[in-house]
Amino acid sequence: MQPLTDKQQIRQDHHLRWMMWAGLPIALIAVASLWIGGSIGSPGLGLLFFISMPIALTLGLAYNVRYAILSHRQRKKDTD
Repeated sequence: MQPLTDKQQIRQDHHLRWMMWAGLPIALIAVASLWIGGSIGSPGLGLLFFISMPIALTLGLAYNVRYAILSHRQRKKDTD
């Protein structure tokens, strides 16, 4: 059985916190621009969606990869 990792300690990482605080508002902007742009038929908001969506996805993917790496390091450190 694998030991449980300390998630609070991992989430205190400076880079993870930065990615979370930057990624969440960008993701909200992407979703809001898609929803509002579709409702009122604004091509400018559609363009905003296509600009903010890849940024939000990239930050989300980077967050998950960094979290997995830190979790693996923590688990490896705990077993040693």
